[in-house]
Amino acid sequence: MKCVGRSISGGLRGRCAVVGLVGIALAMPLCAVSDAQAEIDYVDFGSRALAASDGTPINVGMHTWQAKLGANYRFDLGASP
Repeated sequence: MKCVGRSISGGLRGRCAVVGLVGIALAMPLCAVSDAQAEIDYVDFGSRALAASDGTPINVGMHTWQAKLGANYRFDLGASP
């Protein structure tokens, strides 16, 4: 992503940062027909250092952590065709 010195909107100029995702997941069987899983992710939607037309610096960005838990149950549907 390249937007150094690019006019963003309404008199704002700025530089962009890289966007990314990092995560880890764990799955564990509970018994023969069920399991549980957990996942955690760090999501970075990027940031921008902007300057208003009067020179006022503005830092804009979005970064978040997500946690997910889940469980699965496998129904016994008999033999597969």
